Amino acid sequence: MNCEIVRDLLPLYEDGLCSEESRGAVEEHLKTCEACRKLLPEGPAEAGQKPSAAEEGSAAESGVLQGISREWKRQKRRSWRRGILLGMALLLALALLAKPLLLGYLQTGSMGTETDMAGDLLCGYNRLTGEAFAAVYEWDGREETMDFTVPDTVFGYRVTALGGYVGRGAPYAFTVELPEGFGHTREGFGEDLWDYALEKYPNAEVVELPFTVHIGKDLKEIQEEAFGSCYGFTAEGHEVLYHITLTVDCDPANKTFYSENGVLYERATGKPVLGTAGGTP
Repeated sequence: MNCEIVRDLLPLYEDGLCSEESRGAVEEHLKTCEACRKLLPEGPAEAGQKPSAAEEGSAAESGVLQGISREWKRQKRRSWRRGILLGMALLLALALLAKPLLLGYLQTGSMGTETDMAGDLLCGYNRLTGEAFAAVYEWDGREETMDFTVPDTVFGYRVTALGGYVGRGAPYAFTVELPEGFGHTREGFGEDLWDYALEKYPNAEVVELPFTVHIGKDLKEIQEEAFGSCYGFTAEGHEVLYHITLTVDCDPANKTFYSENGVLYERATGKPVLGTAGGTP
C-alpha cells in the first residue's frame, strides 16, 4: 500500500472506523514509513484504537467532576462577594448607629474635657468637639455680683451647655457656690423641696439669695443644674437656710431657648427648663 492511500485512510484509522483489513495494512505500512508515522498524533494510546468503555466512562466522569468544580468555584466567588458587601453594609450601619453615641460621649466630656476658671465661672472645654460648658459660679458674697453672665466663648471655645461631665462621666452641675463667709452648709435641697426644708428646720434663719444669669445665643443644652436651698450654720453658729433663686435672661437670637419673666423655656416645646424667679420650672 502506497503512502497516498495510507494518508487517505489515516483519519479513519485514527478514529477507529476502518475495517480490520485496512487497519492491518496501514499498520504494516507505518512500520516501514517514517514520513507517514509523523502524521499520526502523539498520545499514550496507540493510534487507530478505539477507547475502551472504561476509558470513555472515566472521561465522562472527569468531565462531570470538572463541571461541578467550576460551578463550585463560581458559587464560592459569588458567596465571597456577597459576604464582603454584607460586611460593608453591616459596618456602615454600625457606624451610623455609633456616631451619635460617640459624639454624645465626646460632647458630655467623658473624653478630652478639661476644666478651668474663666473669671469667677468654672467651665469645662473639650478640645475634640470645640465646645465648652458653664458649671459653677463662685460667688464672692457681694450683692453687686449676684448678676452674672455666661460668656459666649471661653478659652476660644463656644459655650453651648450649662453643666457637663468630666473624666469618666463625673457631673459638673450649673450652680452657685457660696463663699466661706456664709458658714458651713450641711444639707442641700432642690427648689421643689423648699417647703420641706422650712418644715425640717423651722427655727433656721431664712436668707434669700436672688441671682440673675444672662446666657448667650449659642447655648443649646442644659446637661446638669442644681439650684435650690441649703441648710447650715453661720460663723456664729446660728442655723440658717440659704434660699437660692435664679432669674434667667436669654439672648433673643438663641435658636433653642427663650426667656420670659425670668424663666428659660425650650422653643420647640415651650417647656420651662431653668429659672426659679417665677416658681420652680
